Amino acid sequence: PVDKTDDKMLFHITSVQKIMHGPSDKFDVLAKSSKGQTVRLTGYTADKIWYRIMLDNGQTGFIKGRYLKKGIGNPIPEKSQIISQE
Repeated sequence: PVDKTDDKMLFHITSVQKIMHGPSDKFDVLAKSSKGQTVRLTGYTADKIWYRIMLDNGQTGFIKGRYLKKGIGNPIPEKSQIISQE
């Protein structure tokens, strides 16, 4: 379960990156990020190389941790699934 009210888990992507379906470059590409895109961190691999993130549409994918920076980057769009819409 993901706590969509916890703003401590919001990160942004520092440059355009491929978001993968799994924690490896061998998986298919789920999406391409934009620079500054705000995402929610939902987990990471044991070696802390790959981080599982939630995108605005609610999908989760994996990105290398070195491309994530804590905090909000670009404004979060309306109806984003990464935050609670109460």
